[in-house]
Amino acid sequence: MKSRRIFHYIWRINSVIILMGGLLAILSLSASAVYVILQATRTREVDSVINIANNEQVKAKTEIGTFTPISGSEILQAPLYLIQDYDYRAGSKESSSIQNYIFFDPNQKRSYWLRPKSEGLFLSAIALVQNSNPIDNNLILNANNEEKPVPVVAFLYVLVDKDTNNDKRINDRDQKQIAISNAAGTSFKVLIDQVERFNGYSAIKNNRLSVFYTSSNKIKVAEIDLRSQEIVSNSEFSSQP
Repeated sequence: MKSRRIFHYIWRINSVIILMGGLLAILSLSASAVYVILQATRTREVDSVINIANNEQVKAKTEIGTFTPISGSEILQAPLYLIQDYDYRAGSKESSSIQNYIFFDPNQKRSYWLRPKSEGLFLSAIALVQNSNPIDNNLILNANNEEKPVPVVAFLYVLVDKDTNNDKRINDRDQKQIAISNAAGTSFKVLIDQVERFNGYSAIKNNRLSVFYTSSNKIKVAEIDLRSQEIVSNSEFSSQP
């Protein structure tokens, strides 16, 4: 009799354990399902991608970003963003891409654009300083160990204007261009086309700058005169040892 009672208690305990285990499993599966649904339906954010597919669901707007002063100048600069929102699988995707730059001269109380048209996207805008590479916050130490702004002498841009791989998107997988402008943004000029990859640049010396890039699977270097905005020389070298 006692053994039957013990067996009965054990069976009830096992039933409770099984029930609790089942409830925990259901809760775990439910939480996983909710997480998967939320991940599938959430808005995904990407940068530097422009969707050019003929899709009526794509909603686009432009937005001017924050104005920041150009080091060594009273002129301010702000990016113009193209923001696209479109359906993506069960959710949506939002992309933010820089299409242009606007400048403001407080002395003349006027604003102007870097390019006359806002198209394509800018992958980078690098502030160049004389006889040195750009450093954090464009600051150096003077003789009294005080921080002093380093004047920007020009900007170096990497941009994409066309969908060259026909994937209905403009992004860093497409052929790029390398361009420059002066510090005030009033003399924008594209210097190099058909760039597969931007590989860096040198310090400015005697108003000249060397820019490294890949084109036709070859590493090339272009020496640029910042005053004339012309390529002085262009050469290539082996990318293999």
